[in-house]
Amino acid sequence: MSTTMNLLSSDNIDQISYIDLLKEIGAELEDQGGTKSVLTDGNAQIWICREDKLLDEYEEEDLVSVKEKLKAVPRCLIVLELGSDLGSSDLALKFVYAFGKKWHVVVDDLYEHVYQFREIENLYENGESFE
Repeated sequence: MSTTMNLLSSDNIDQISYIDLLKEIGAELEDQGGTKSVLTDGNAQIWICREDKLLDEYEEEDLVSVKEKLKAVPRCLIVLELGSDLGSSDLALKFVYAFGKKWHVVVDDLYEHVYQFREIENLYENGESFE
C-alpha cells in the first residue's frame, strides 16, 4: 500500500540548497529544476516532489495543527509518496531526518498526526519508522 505524507518547513529554502540536499542523500532528479526526484534503496523507494503552491490548498484545520507543531507559518511543502515495498517508510524517515537536520520541519501524515522534528529524531535514532 502506498502512503503519502507532507514535509513542511517554515524556512525559506532556496532551490539550489534543496537540490544539493537531494543529491547529498542520493536522490535521482527527474527534472532539471529538482521539483521531482526519487530516492531508492533496493526495492524501497520514495518519490519526492516540491509543491510549495499546495500550501494555499491546505485545509484550515490541518494548517492550524501544522502551524502549532511548527511554531511558525509553513513556507515550503514537499510531498513524499512512499512505495509499497518493505523499507520505503525507513527511507522516508532517512530523508526527513536529513532534511530536518538542515531546516525546521514537521511531517503531516495526512491522517491524524503531525510529527515534530524531535519525534522524527527519536524514531530515526531508535531504528523505528513512521507508523
